[in-house]
Amino acid sequence: MSVHKKASLAVFIFILAGLSVLLILRFRGAPSSKIKEVKPDGENLIMKENLELKNKYAKLDKDYAAVIADRDNVLFQAKFLLSQKDKIKEAEASFEKMKKAGEAAEKEKKEAQDRSLELQNEIQGLEEKIEKLIGEKGRAINEKKQLEELIARERDKGPILKLEDEKVRLQKELASANASIKQAQSDLKQSQAQVNRLNSEVSRSKQELSKFKEQAGESRQKIESLNKDYAQAINKNRILEEKVVQTPKKFAEIARQNKALIKQASNMHYNLGVFYTKNKEYSRAVAEFEEAVKLRPDDAYSHFNLGYIYAEYLVNRPKAIEHFRHYLRVARKEDKDMDWVKKYIITWQAWGGKEPME
Repeated sequence: MSVHKKASLAVFIFILAGLSVLLILRFRGAPSSKIKEVKPDGENLIMKENLELKNKYAKLDKDYAAVIADRDNVLFQAKFLLSQKDKIKEAEASFEKMKKAGEAAEKEKKEAQDRSLELQNEIQGLEEKIEKLIGEKGRAINEKKQLEELIARERDKGPILKLEDEKVRLQKELASANASIKQAQSDLKQSQAQVNRLNSEVSRSKQELSKFKEQAGESRQKIESLNKDYAQAINKNRILEEKVVQTPKKFAEIARQNKALIKQASNMHYNLGVFYTKNKEYSRAVAEFEEAVKLRPDDAYSHFNLGYIYAEYLVNRPKAIEHFRHYLRVARKEDKDMDWVKKYIITWQAWGGKEPME
């Protein structure tokens, strides 16, 4: 390479270096007025805002807890209603079962009473038959006695055979009458036993019927009590359902208030950052601006101020470029500082051999 070309190249490099230094000095010497000023909430009310924010957050927590409690009450009440409904069904089924058992017992009682009446009529007929047979037996005994007397008088007269035959006939009739009386007495005993058994069954049926009526009364009272509880639960559930309908609105209002509180808290940290920057407490200013971007990650002003502090006061170029890039992504296109930020990033990338700006 010729001396002339070398000299030209050296002059070009010297000029380029000089321009770069001028650009760096220009950006390093940017006025502190570049810091975005305090937001409209006012820096003189920072402590008051902090207290108000705490109170509002406490109120939001209380409202949220109340909404959650209403929701849990609705779930509990729904489970209670289902259990009460099942209990009512069980009580009604038990009542119907006892009602049918009572009707069956009443029917058995009536049948037993009808059968007892029939047996009593039969017993009365048997008693009349026995009385009749006893009368016939008495007449037969009298006739036998008369025949024996007649036989005794006519024994010596000759024709006794006919009377003996009559005596045998009467004895047979008497034996038959005795057998009939015994059978009638046996039938009478059996009928009385059946009557006693039926009377016992009637008594048992009366006791069971009385027990069924008592149980039915208790079941009816239980059903009435359950229906009353169920009606109260339905009314309570209706009130809770109305609260549940309002729950989304409450959540929306809580979300809106929470968003407003986050904005206020972010503004408070932002204003503190501005305050510390003006007092040249840059580390504390950075901490406040960092808190602001934690609450509102897309707050362009906070990112700009962080970038500016890192660039001009803390001399941390990577951090400055990081926040300036975030600022460019979220800031409005008409923001007057966008061109300055772009030039800063391009300059330091060219000077430091970094990647091109995104």
